[in-house]
Amino acid sequence: MIPGLRLMEQLEKAGAITDTALILEGTNITIDQCEALAALFGRVKRQTSWMIGDLLTYTEHRWGEMYSQVADATGLSPHTLESLVWVSRAVPPQRRVASLSHAVHSVVAKLPAAEQKHWLARAKQGHWAREVLRAHMKEELGPVDTPTVGVFDVEDVVEAARVVARTARYVGENAVCRKDDMDMLRRTLGDG
Repeated sequence: MIPGLRLMEQLEKAGAITDTALILEGTNITIDQCEALAALFGRVKRQTSWMIGDLLTYTEHRWGEMYSQVADATGLSPHTLESLVWVSRAVPPQRRVASLSHAVHSVVAKLPAAEQKHWLARAKQGHWAREVLRAHMKEELGPVDTPTVGVFDVEDVVEAARVVARTARYVGENAVCRKDDMDMLRRTLGDG
């Protein structure tokens, strides 16, 4: 079991963990236990965006429309979820750099695979945060947030088409796909 997880379970049972607080007054936890909790919380903070994005990507691929049920269970806004899924799809696990934040990966997500690797390596080497990476990319590539219209990764287009076809299959002949899927396809093609 992950260090600190058992202690967290005990604290939750004791009512020390709420939606908005960790209440340790009146407990008798040691410095080692505090360190274990800090390590656990830090790990969860660093991994949660990837975990949610990957879970929802899997859910959508496996069960199609059931995606919304799992997405609702997170309690996060649709915009946040769309962003997490988009980055998880755009930057697959084998390309991710553990020492860089999810936010750094979100900056390179629009780029082709080779460029993602290049910029992630530079960000790792320079210990760059999101804004520093954006500044370096803007200096070399121009505005980062404006994709070049007409330039896209064929794999992204194929995946977007698969999502459209899969969704159409699940919802029946009267609907082609969800608005979210069309938006994703437009973004992938640089039309929106």
